Amino acid sequence: MFLIILIFLSSLSGQRFHTEQFDLTTDSANSNDIVITIDSSIKYQQIHGFGGAFTGTASYNIMKLANGSRINLMNSYFGQTGNGYTTCRVTLAASDFSIKGYSYDDCPGVSQNCTDFNLTYFKLDELEDIAYKIPAIQLAQSFAGNNLKLFGSPWSPPAWMKNNTNISGQSDAVIRGSFAGNDSAYWNTYANYFYRYSLIKRLHHLLMELPFIGMMMYNLKSTIPFLSIYTLNIRING
Repeated sequence: MFLIILIFLSSLSGQRFHTEQFDLTTDSANSNDIVITIDSSIKYQQIHGFGGAFTGTASYNIMKLANGSRINLMNSYFGQTGNGYTTCRVTLAASDFSIKGYSYDDCPGVSQNCTDFNLTYFKLDELEDIAYKIPAIQLAQSFAGNNLKLFGSPWSPPAWMKNNTNISGQSDAVIRGSFAGNDSAYWNTYANYFYRYSLIKRLHHLLMELPFIGMMMYNLKSTIPFLSIYTLNIRING
């Protein structure tokens, strides 16, 4: 079997996506080597593409670059002469890579008695979302064109929905109440939280028509770093 291997190299000395090609043949493989056989007729999950994440801090640093450096950076990631990234995650509100902690529905004076089941205070953040994330995504879209796909992922629900009333992950950071039953108001509101985001991204003039293909309910449920959601402590079937 004959394979072609391509290596792309960028360096401080000035190389930018320098390409080297190597030929590989398996005809002389040792009989003791491990052989991996791929059956192309059997297919499982489909890969949408490869890419990165539009977090608050990443977007902040991108938009703070000089214009020429910003163009070169985004072309390196998303351009046809670069990596050609096509699939990226967008953090819903704050993550552990944000310039501040917040959710999209922070009611004033978060306390044990603060609730906002109607999501009255729902809004995008003027700094992290409007000034940094959205322009960075739009710039990426200009290089990737119609190939760019996005999916959203929160790190935490609003603090008032959680037992610990804290946006950061702690041992008692689960959503209040239960997934089903008479005390499911917080869970129902969290579902509406996603729905409201899908609406506001269409209505907000700066968002244009960003190519979202889906959303995740949480990030890294099994760990508790800063801003871990850590809420789905039950199994959801269906």
